[in-house]
Amino acid sequence: MLVVLIMLLCSMLLAPELKAEMGPIETPRSGLEFQVDNDFQLSSFSGSMISWKRLSSEHRGWRVGLSPMVHHYSSVQYRNDLSWSETEDRLYSLDVVVQKLFLGSLNQNARSYWGIGPMVGIYYEEQDQFTYNPEGEMELETLLITRSWDFGVSAIVGVEYFVLPNISLHGEYGFNFVYSTRNSSRYNLESKNFSLNSRTVRLGLCVLY
Repeated sequence: MLVVLIMLLCSMLLAPELKAEMGPIETPRSGLEFQVDNDFQLSSFSGSMISWKRLSSEHRGWRVGLSPMVHHYSSVQYRNDLSWSETEDRLYSLDVVVQKLFLGSLNQNARSYWGIGPMVGIYYEEQDQFTYNPEGEMELETLLITRSWDFGVSAIVGVEYFVLPNISLHGEYGFNFVYSTRNSSRYNLESKNFSLNSRTVRLGLCVLY
């Protein structure tokens, strides 16, 4: 969100007399996008997506996006016998999305768009417990290992506004229809299911080159 606001402010300072109509966007053309949602965390990059976009014509294009997440946290518990334990939880995930884009016509520097395409996601979580006795000896126990795969279709609809001929801001809403497989070492659980997941609105910045 902060990045988007900074770019918007810079564009207002650099181009105070931007024309009301820029006309068709020159194609073919490529661009880079960065998106965040309201759950974005800079420490883990969760809630973000980095994409490469290719405009093949005025009303068509492609987008390839990566949504990574790396998260690590730990907690410490002290016991009455002077021993203590530390629990570490590590999460890693990556979503890869390829979408065909359908772009509306420019109107007052704004246009609507929608897209659809395949997606795949991987998720891994490991939880370890380190126990230390008063003599300083350590025991390691793995409490949980979870792996999951998602395969499905991702769809989005949004609005894009050009603050400069090669810089645009956009907001989009999306959902995923996926088939998931999940394995957990706790109780040896395995699950497979279909689900339809909506996504919070993402705000983004695109730079064409």
